[in-house]
Amino acid sequence: MADIEYNTNAAFFFDCDGMEIVVEKCTIPAIEMKVAAGSGAIGCGKDGKTQTQATPGAVEYGSALKLEYVAGNEGYQQTITDWYKKCHASSFSGGATESRKQRKTASLFIYDMNGKIGAQYDFIDCFPSNLTQTSQLDVSKPGEMAKDTMEIRFTKMVRADV
Repeated sequence: MADIEYNTNAAFFFDCDGMEIVVEKCTIPAIEMKVAAGSGAIGCGKDGKTQTQATPGAVEYGSALKLEYVAGNEGYQQTITDWYKKCHASSFSGGATESRKQRKTASLFIYDMNGKIGAQYDFIDCFPSNLTQTSQLDVSKPGEMAKDTMEIRFTKMVRADV
């Protein structure tokens, strides 16, 4: 039998330029390579045989990396909220931001059952685009934690060799 260890959906770690964020849920954007001229024949030759050729085209990424984490104003929660605030104007009237200086590089590590890195995704030129805070609090759910969800945009995403 092969010595294979599979990655789990419940063991991962997110690091954003040393800003270690304890994440409960993560949604990874899809990477899709578009194919040019792959849907039909590009010509016809001897004996009426058609020729096709699929040419790699542009790479498209899903819209954003989404992180869901326990809300709070201490430690990593405050660090990621401060990053968001530095990248966005503080009022409806606009104003200067530090968004260009606040771009970061991030990595998402997914572990196998032995606790070794099984997959790694690197995100280049990251910035927080949207921060959604818990919209509903309910006294009938006393054990439920308040959560924030942040969408992080990027200019490039690479699945690294591990």
